[in-house]
Amino acid sequence: MTRAAGRVRAAVLVGLVLAGAAAVLAWRLTRGSNGLGVRTVVLVTLDTTRADRLGAYGGDSTLTPRLDRLAEEGVRFERCLTTAPITLPAHASILSGLDPIAHGARVNGAYAFDPANPSLAVAMQEAGFRTGAFVSAFPLDQRFGLDRGFDAYDDERHDVEGRPDADGLERRGEATVEAALEFVDEVGSTPLFLWVHLFDPHAPYEAPAPFSKERDDPYDAELAYTDHCVGQLLDGLAARERLADALVVVVGDHGEGLGDHGESTHTIFCYDSTLHVPWLVWAKDRLAPRSIPGTVSVSAVAPTMLDLLDLERPPGMTSRSWAAAARGAGGGPRGGDTTPAYFESKAPEFYYGFAPLSGIEAGGAKLIVAPRPELYRPEVDPGEVRNLFDDEPALAAALKKLHDDHVRRNSTSRGADAALSERAEAQLRELGYVSAGGRGEGDGRDPKDGIRVVEALQEAALRSRDDVPGAIARLEALVREEPEVAEALEVLGDLLAGAGRYEEARERYGRARELRPRNPELYVKEGQVLGDALGRADEAESRYRAALEIDPTHVRARVQLGLLFLRSDRVPAAKRRFDDVLERHPDVVAARIGRAECLLREGNVRLADQDLRHALGVDATHPHALWRVVETCVRLRNLEDALAFEERLRALGDERGWGPEVERELDEARVSRQ
Repeated sequence: MTRAAGRVRAAVLVGLVLAGAAAVLAWRLTRGSNGLGVRTVVLVTLDTTRADRLGAYGGDSTLTPRLDRLAEEGVRFERCLTTAPITLPAHASILSGLDPIAHGARVNGAYAFDPANPSLAVAMQEAGFRTGAFVSAFPLDQRFGLDRGFDAYDDERHDVEGRPDADGLERRGEATVEAALEFVDEVGSTPLFLWVHLFDPHAPYEAPAPFSKERDDPYDAELAYTDHCVGQLLDGLAARERLADALVVVVGDHGEGLGDHGESTHTIFCYDSTLHVPWLVWAKDRLAPRSIPGTVSVSAVAPTMLDLLDLERPPGMTSRSWAAAARGAGGGPRGGDTTPAYFESKAPEFYYGFAPLSGIEAGGAKLIVAPRPELYRPEVDPGEVRNLFDDEPALAAALKKLHDDHVRRNSTSRGADAALSERAEAQLRELGYVSAGGRGEGDGRDPKDGIRVVEALQEAALRSRDDVPGAIARLEALVREEPEVAEALEVLGDLLAGAGRYEEARERYGRARELRPRNPELYVKEGQVLGDALGRADEAESRYRAALEIDPTHVRARVQLGLLFLRSDRVPAAKRRFDDVLERHPDVVAARIGRAECLLREGNVRLADQDLRHALGVDATHPHALWRVVETCVRLRNLEDALAFEERLRALGDERGWGPEVERELDEARVSRQ
């Protein structure tokens, strides 16, 4: 046999072996040949869910019957702490098996989940599972990076009437469950990993009837509704013969203050009210019912799931797995194991310029690192009202060393810039995540001394959804009481600008800028009011350039400077700004549209059309992009596309027209379609 023939024969044999291996893998997966023998893996994350409100954790036994039944029939971790009392960082920990100091997504909105992080979804996908995610609120929008590894990532949101709306903040749990079950139908019998996120317990508490009528407490009404949605998901899986051989994991992302320690909602403090969450693991006839005492972290969810399934963990997923404890094989957190649970809250620093909080819990003791540190034993002091820091200095010192060692070993420089648009920032603000942030610039006060300010800001932010004048009045009162709070002035400027009170908005931004001279966002906001609304282009340009002196990479400053140049017909200079932004952040819609405008002025319709279509791929309802793409489609003779984009524009209530030539082409296309 010749050497060439030998190579051909070897290649054929290798191909047959690989094909056979793939067939065996597919055969094993369809029959659930993994650690638990399941072909369906379901992760349900419950936003803003306090453990102590569930019947299984000592709460009202009538409030959450479906979750309580899962706890009764499955594995219940008695004391699970989130890594951060805020949505994106907590979910990043759940899906990566890392603490926020490692995965880098440390507050909502400012950061995206870094592609370098390990991912539960990627691991499941590589193991042969179809993967689908169905999330219910803007903080988990795919722009923030958690979509990696999912074949389908459904982050559709709705308006108050339940209609799809890119500017919507959330969608009800029933709609999310319905979308998830439709995906299950599409998958057929293929092995499936499904993540369903339910946001309903988040403020404002607006449960639908009959739940709103059956409960006096609106938060409890939202929990009862969420439990109902979990039941719908489980029943839907059972009807599709997907539940009997399923692994179901339910975990909270964080809790809710409900007034404890002066905090109404979450994001600031690290007390049990916002840290202690439920964690349940259920697999019918595969995992015996048991309760596991001791402290664990939500960062253990991903490694525990993979170990239960006997699937390989991705490199870098370093958190401790509790799979052996879930199987009843020992090794639980009470069995002499001192694995610490780390937690943090960067929101006080980022949003308000206060001191950040962090802490560690191990051996039944919990340390909160703050300007005035706190030490508690939650088992004997569940309300955390007796600070033992001065009474037990040796214990406090030991926990501080454990905390510092953990931070030193696990900290990374990860954390991608999310490059938020104005619309995105407004959406976060309406959910109570108040400002673009002190970004560490402020008085560094202990958050305990600033909670009154936070409460007023969050109250105004939530009120702004349906009562802008009331929100403005509340913030004006706060500014009179606390004239040095730059974040109140910033949010007040946002609301005044939105209400068309531009000179007042400019004045508030200017005052905030004087208090936070190193915050580039304040220069940009003042520049936008000066240039876009007040016609003072030179002053606007000086603000944008000042922002770029502070942060040369600041996305919005570069985009706004480009738009300013475009309005004054400095097209080459404008295009350079947009090119620079898009090289690093290809999904910045304003830069895409701005560059399309430059290209149109240069006569390059085809490239302009590509930019506009890319922008609409990121934000399908952006009215200006829709209006402009109709024109580019007509000029490129893509008339069916032009009509489709026109219909989408009209569905938004936008009645703008085009020039005579475009209108004539559209009229002819409508006639031809008939």
